[in-house]
Amino acid sequence: MKHTNFKKMIAGSVLAGLFSTTVEAAVVVGTYNFANEQLVDQVSSFSGTGMYNGTSYIDPSVTTADITDIDPVYAPITYIATAPFAGYDNVSIDLGFSQISVVNGAGADLALFFLWDQSSNLIDITLNGQTKALSFSTFNDSNGVQQVADGVIWNGSVNNNVLALVAEVDIGNFGVSNGMSLNSPLSISMTQTSASSTPVALSMVGALNSTTTVVPVPAAVWLFGSGLLGLAGVARRKR
Repeated sequence: MKHTNFKKMIAGSVLAGLFSTTVEAAVVVGTYNFANEQLVDQVSSFSGTGMYNGTSYIDPSVTTADITDIDPVYAPITYIATAPFAGYDNVSIDLGFSQISVVNGAGADLALFFLWDQSSNLIDITLNGQTKALSFSTFNDSNGVQQVADGVIWNGSVNNNVLALVAEVDIGNFGVSNGMSLNSPLSISMTQTSASSTPVALSMVGALNSTTTVVPVPAAVWLFGSGLLGLAGVARRKR
């Protein structure tokens, strides 16, 4: 099994294993490869009392780094999790991308990464008003080695050999036509059931199929630009 660290490491230490970086600042997770803009970097809303990041309870819509920090070295080793207390065991977050749009392409379009065995918990994703349960699987690296995690900090303890899971999502199953972009946020509901002692720990969300979001130029800017061109024409005629 292959090991790595999911939590933030001391600056200057070496990050190796499941998550690594390339000169293009891509994030490699097993056989998954994401550019920075392909990782979720926004939390638009949150419901619940708080979530646990291994050391403290936070509101992820305020303290967003644990799920949206897209630094190529530290981002993939953070997470947010449920806890077995009222208000913490049933939470929902709305996530989004600021630089890209998720597109319904070939195969899965989104990959959501979790820690620990989630078979006793309930995790749903809502897109375009449709809600479906996530289906989890283990995943390997290019050599076929199953991916697990070492150095996962939880309540003062360091956990090794932690199971790493992925849930792939085809947005076509949520009514998005082939080649079209997803316009709604990723709404994820996470419930740690009373029968489960395992937290729901969401570590990272990446887009497998995406297109760059074009930021429109405000009309006032176009008018200002045309005005400058007009002034340039007047200046030329006066010469």
